Amino acid sequence: MTKKQLYAWSLIMLVFFLLCPTVLSAQSATTITAGTWTEGRIVPGTDELWYSFDVTNGSTYYVWWSDFDAISISSRADVMVDATYADGTRIFTRIDEAWNTPRTFTANRSGTVRLRVFPNPSHRGGSFFSITFNTNNTRPVLFRELGEAINSGNISLINARGRNSVLGFSVPGNLRNNTASEILLGVVIPDGIYLRNSNSRNQNMVALQIYEQDGSYYQYERIRYIVLPPNATTQVAFNAFCADHHLGNPQETDSFSIAPMRPEIRTVVSRMSRFLANDFNADLPILLALWRSQGLSRAQISTTFPNFTDSDWETSGRILNY
Repeated sequence: MTKKQLYAWSLIMLVFFLLCPTVLSAQSATTITAGTWTEGRIVPGTDELWYSFDVTNGSTYYVWWSDFDAISISSRADVMVDATYADGTRIFTRIDEAWNTPRTFTANRSGTVRLRVFPNPSHRGGSFFSITFNTNNTRPVLFRELGEAINSGNISLINARGRNSVLGFSVPGNLRNNTASEILLGVVIPDGIYLRNSNSRNQNMVALQIYEQDGSYYQYERIRYIVLPPNATTQVAFNAFCADHHLGNPQETDSFSIAPMRPEIRTVVSRMSRFLANDFNADLPILLALWRSQGLSRAQISTTFPNFTDSDWETSGRILNY
């Protein structure tokens, strides 16, 4: 082969690599599932990651991804995405954002679509992103719930202790992320979790929210959340409420473990969680509602906890029927 032929062949191969990368990466694409977020990590030395899903001719598909542009925290990567059919035919290319508005396309053939995720040239640091698709224009929930994440084994609660308090950030502890992916954990705990005290003389607790140790959190639109790094332990604080009026306050020497919610308070705890999700400043009425649901009168509660107002009492009544 002459130098001129070699040069021409090199140009052809370069164009092939640029225009048809999907063909070359077919074996390395990770299959993603409709309605389920898949998290990826762009690490040093990794220029791109590939994902794929099957499509049906004539059907419409919606693709979302979460990166720095969507959720501005330092761990989120700033990525762009290309989409092609298996033969390299382009669907969309070099798209930077698809969180509020998904990238939508109607398949003109049946087969496999491949998504190439790569750093934005103006990459602002971070390494994690999440990607998904759906067959309708409803973005799947990205933020995890604590109860679900614990039940799945993705998260473990360790070293939760008392703080001599009946409400507020009353239970500090540690959460262990057992996965290799970052977890975005919603502050609100739907239906709450029951924390059983190792000391039977002191109160058990009902946790309705979870924050970072200092009470901080991130926020996207109306969603409040904390970030759990992969394979790491994070110090947290539970916004938790004493479930047993007649017992002593939890002490720093008391430890807690997650236990099934007591049947007699399950309904009111669900109402408390829904109310607190819409009013983050209702801690005292929440506690009163929990105790009132157990048959305690205002006079009984006042004997040990007198510092509430008529407004607090009225709000607790609304919570009981929320």
